[in-house]
Amino acid sequence: MSSDSPTSPEVFILEKRWRPWLIVLSFFVSFLGAYTTTQLYVQCRLSTWTAHRIGWLVLAAIEFGGCAIWAFHFVAMIALDIGMPVNFNLPMTIFSSIVAIVGMLGGLASNIWIKKRRRRRDMYLPISSQDNVSEHGMTINGISINGSSSNNKPPGTPEYESSTSEMGTVLNLASALLSKGAHDDATLPVRIIRHLQHNISLRVFIVGAMMSLSICAMHYVGMKAMHFDGYIQWNRALIVLSVIIAYIVSMVALIFLPSESDSTSQIAFAVVAAIGINAMHWTGMWAATFSTTRPPPWDQGSIPTVLPLGVAFVAIISCLMSYVVLARTITQSRDRLAEMIVTKRKLWKAIAEKEAAERNDKVKTEFISVASHELRTPLHAITGFVDLLALTPLNEEQMSFVKSIQGSCHALDLITKNVLDFTRLENDHSETAASATDVRIKDLVFDMLQTCMAKISNTLSVDIIIIMDRDVPEVFHVDETYFARVLMNLVGNAMKFTRRGYILVRLWTCADEDSLCISVIDTGSGISPASQKIVFEPFRQADTSLTRKHLGTGLGLAICRQLVAKMNGRITLESEEGKGSEFTVVVPGLPATYPMRPAVQSKIRIAVWLRSKRSSAIIQWALNAHFTVSAIDPVHHVRGLRGMERVIADIKCLTPQIISEIVESDGAIKWFILHGDESVRELRNLEHVILLKRPICVDDLLIKMLTKGRAEEAQFVRKVSISANPALEELKRIVAAPSPLVQSPILEIPPEVQESGDVILLVEDNPVNQQLGVKMLKKLGRTVDVAENGEVALQKIMENRRQYALVLMDSQMPVLSGPSTCRRIRAMEAAGELPGRLRIISLTANVDSQSQKECIEAGSDHFLPKPLTLKLLREELERSQMPTVGHS
Repeated sequence: MSSDSPTSPEVFILEKRWRPWLIVLSFFVSFLGAYTTTQLYVQCRLSTWTAHRIGWLVLAAIEFGGCAIWAFHFVAMIALDIGMPVNFNLPMTIFSSIVAIVGMLGGLASNIWIKKRRRRRDMYLPISSQDNVSEHGMTINGISINGSSSNNKPPGTPEYESSTSEMGTVLNLASALLSKGAHDDATLPVRIIRHLQHNISLRVFIVGAMMSLSICAMHYVGMKAMHFDGYIQWNRALIVLSVIIAYIVSMVALIFLPSESDSTSQIAFAVVAAIGINAMHWTGMWAATFSTTRPPPWDQGSIPTVLPLGVAFVAIISCLMSYVVLARTITQSRDRLAEMIVTKRKLWKAIAEKEAAERNDKVKTEFISVASHELRTPLHAITGFVDLLALTPLNEEQMSFVKSIQGSCHALDLITKNVLDFTRLENDHSETAASATDVRIKDLVFDMLQTCMAKISNTLSVDIIIIMDRDVPEVFHVDETYFARVLMNLVGNAMKFTRRGYILVRLWTCADEDSLCISVIDTGSGISPASQKIVFEPFRQADTSLTRKHLGTGLGLAICRQLVAKMNGRITLESEEGKGSEFTVVVPGLPATYPMRPAVQSKIRIAVWLRSKRSSAIIQWALNAHFTVSAIDPVHHVRGLRGMERVIADIKCLTPQIISEIVESDGAIKWFILHGDESVRELRNLEHVILLKRPICVDDLLIKMLTKGRAEEAQFVRKVSISANPALEELKRIVAAPSPLVQSPILEIPPEVQESGDVILLVEDNPVNQQLGVKMLKKLGRTVDVAENGEVALQKIMENRRQYALVLMDSQMPVLSGPSTCRRIRAMEAAGELPGRLRIISLTANVDSQSQKECIEAGSDHFLPKPLTLKLLREELERSQMPTVGHS
């Protein structure tokens, strides 16, 4: 094929004959490709990930350039029958398709970039003086904020690309004419002009020219690929016209290609695009004149039908595959949207429940705070009058009553203080903010723990040990009251649950965090893993059973956590049930520079002789870095003292004989004796005896005293009065006050045994309640026996069942609770192990219906609430047909 006419005697012009069904098929392929392009382009605009956007853009370019343009061109070109066999140059045909696809890819990508820049520019349009606020909403530059156009738009105001209700595309313009709810009263030409004014720019003209050139190149390269026995002559004017049509088609695609999913707009665009592509193609075909020098006839063959059908089939399949990908993406998006909706609903529900719980918790906290505050007024009166009563002449029994009341008032006062403090911390009141000052931290710790020693009963084998590492500074910047409160709460908690062993308070520095670390370690009952998760929550206790031995509000550790948070620190817990617990507090506040004391190394041999082997092991471990230390076996103490130069001994480990030996010794061994309130008169003024007040503190002072062997120098005097802070004095007063529960329980009251069996057995674990119950029953003329828990009560009943006519049973007791004891008694009666049926009256402070039901189901005959009054008790005894002395 050639575009120049060969020299020949005669040139024949071939007649163009058309196959109508192929023309229809080509238009359908073009329409389908253009419509699929709109779907892919919308998906590209909606994608947020760059990789996905590029993928959708490539598919859109393939469908628009490869299917709507090239496949249409190829099928429409084959629809021409010139009466001669026609072949195609395969490389040039493939190249023509690549030109169309690459050109469309560049045009669509540029269009997205241009519109993105325009949207960013429009976001920062200044608000002009023409903007106004009407009853229909705010209008800026003629654009309504609420999504609809203002009816007062000035002419020429552009229509911005928006949702399907706006006139942003050709389809929107067409559908708006059919819509009764059009938002703009302007005519269709006016709206088209506005849209063109807003979207046309120099960049659009340049991109349109690039796309039109690619379309024309595809068309004429494809025509060039045709091979037949002849040549083509071109009409240049018609070629120029085809280029102009291609340019118009490109501009329409760039300006009016829908960016929103709207079927009407997409179909209209596909129709307009297909018509434009057809117009360009048929204009180009019109510009071609097919000539030959071959004489007629010219009906010797044409292009096989299978070729255009194959091309159309491939184009349609590519469109269908694009729809499959789109359907899969939409399905996944729908599933994600449904999952998101479900998740959001669950989140909203959880937020609503959380807010409701917070409101309920706030109401509960405020109620408890108000109730605690209101309790303080009558409590103040009770405490004051009891203190006045204690100043009057009283006998021994009356003074016992007064002391019990004072102790109980102190306990109630402490509870109300904790509740009010917790409420203030929970509500983050301004007065709860931490106020850091320079504190002599060593003296503070020693003084507060020395106050705690008064709370430890002499019957308990518990040592309080303080270990201060040599790098602990003398001065620490911290809130003095908050620090002392945390320390006392943790030590008090350890004292409550430790009956044997030690309570260790250790201080050391964490240079990496510029913080001071305080550990409180005890050898108590420990905390279970499940309970460790709730111990820092308010009003929660590790043991909530009826048999728990220790009562309280469950606020101590919660207050500690809040106070530590106020000081910008943290608190952690490590515990093993049955072995003990370790609370560690880390608080910032180390000075910028402080002297690091060198470790003192000495060959002095020191023996440790304390009540507990575990306590001795701790002291031995703390002193091993400075001395040669060993523990003394109490059985072979003489052998253990041989070769020793210093001995740290507890006064309770020393028998009178050993004390006499110390007094009469020659002073070769220096004795450091720990004591509390015990009498050490005979050991005073001995040069080789240094008396140390409990608790034992392993610090620089003790190291110096052990090294020097004496304590008369002024620098060895430990400061006790550490602060004039009234809050600390109040805290020390609260800690040192006697608890109403430390009095010795009434374990045995020998009753006057009578054959008639009218003794009442009072089962109560609280010593004050024991005394109260005994006094009340005696006032009513009854004989009383006491058991401190259910297990003891069972033993007494089994030993002498006929002695007891009635049992007053507390519900909440250690070892064996009231309901469990009732069940055991009823089971023994049913089995014949106990004669008859013993009347049991349950006593409990829980007066709700559930508690009453539990007591009755356990086998109780009746239920009495606490606090118990003489009137209620007398009525119950009369109901039990037991005569009483007439007290009202």
